[in-house]
Amino acid sequence: MSLVLIFTAVFLSRVLFLSISPSFFDSLEYLGVMEQTPLFQALKTVHAPAHPAFIVFSWFFNKLPFDDALFKTELLQAFWGFGAVIVFYLIVKKVAGARKAVLLSLILAFLPYIWLSSVNLVYEPQLVFFLLLSLLSGQTNKYFLAGLFWGLAFLVSPVALFSLPLTGLYLFQHKRKNFKPFIVWTTIFLLGAILIYKQVAGLKGEGVINLLTSGADLGEKMRVEGGLFFARAVRNSLVVYFHYLTVPLGIILLILALTEFRRNKKMRVVMVFWLGEFLYLNSVWHLGMYGRISLILTVCPVFLLLKTRDIWLKLIIVFLVFSSAHLVIPYRFRKTPYVLEKEYFYSLTEKPSIIISSYEEPYLKEILIDFRVLNSPRTDQEEIKTWIKKAQLEKGTVFITQQAVTTPYWQYDGMNFHLLSKRKKYSQTAGQQLMENLELKVFQLPYR
Repeated sequence: MSLVLIFTAVFLSRVLFLSISPSFFDSLEYLGVMEQTPLFQALKTVHAPAHPAFIVFSWFFNKLPFDDALFKTELLQAFWGFGAVIVFYLIVKKVAGARKAVLLSLILAFLPYIWLSSVNLVYEPQLVFFLLLSLLSGQTNKYFLAGLFWGLAFLVSPVALFSLPLTGLYLFQHKRKNFKPFIVWTTIFLLGAILIYKQVAGLKGEGVINLLTSGADLGEKMRVEGGLFFARAVRNSLVVYFHYLTVPLGIILLILALTEFRRNKKMRVVMVFWLGEFLYLNSVWHLGMYGRISLILTVCPVFLLLKTRDIWLKLIIVFLVFSSAHLVIPYRFRKTPYVLEKEYFYSLTEKPSIIISSYEEPYLKEILIDFRVLNSPRTDQEEIKTWIKKAQLEKGTVFITQQAVTTPYWQYDGMNFHLLSKRKKYSQTAGQQLMENLELKVFQLPYR
């Protein structure tokens, strides 16, 4: 009974705090295809890599006759997030018993960004669910299912590829005699998933390479930036690590990792792989709630708590519940800046001629009349310059949003705006270049 009550509390922590406004800038694009578009058209419409499994499961769930698309899609993510906690419990139970499994599952459940992603319109809960299900299947010698679930995770997001060395090393160390079937089935489902991506997103040679590397041309970045590339990877990794695990737990896990590295030779290879992947992914992406490309890797350090005394685990749980609730509960009732921006422009009787960022486009394209979009694959800089000059002759003033001026360095991550470190190759944004050469006025929003 106590186990049922504990997991009921975890479930309620998800479904009772679904956010009231989409937070990730792709959220409205996802909602649009859930609400109106036929499934196969939806898969073709969404920008690459399309996240086919996320779209398919969400699209079908949205056909259930209750509430609106935002609520239904976030509710489904809450189910995935809760399911991931249950699967994690089953994995830990097999190696450390039910009591320890409950405690570690609660720690995972209330990590701040694991919790936040489960009440939002993002694909990470589904990704983590399938990856953990793949590990559980491999743990129980069900290698066909391990390959299938890993393939589904890869179809949620290609970043699943970075879980494969860690899962493979773990299974190799513990299931050495039966390891080959895992390699065979995972390879089969990986190739099948790549074919689906090629069909859905129209990927060719270079597109497939970008799919497998999360779009990171590391050779080019290292050539251009030199030592700064490595400094940025370390800086971003530290910020993401302590954001996702909190500072106290992050320090505890670092101490445990160093101790385990010194004592356990088998774990050294796994830890080195984990560190290399974490640095790699955070050289590609950035901090905050949606420095999310490395979120799947923050599940791994929780396993280091397996040998920790129960009393300390309980104290960690209490700390996480209160510190994470401080983020999640206010967030539940807060409108994001993109939504506030949409409402503000909607209230204006006279719409300005304005340049917006691609992040703002999904929210504003149905409201604004005379506008252009920066930082989009469809952006034509010369056409925008011609449009600006014409609009200035007709209306006198052309505006540009603050986001359009500073993107990609000034980004909203779902919680806050972050000023990201600039790269040498792109020291000036497209918006700043326009501001320098043409007389544009930054549009001042009342809530910024």
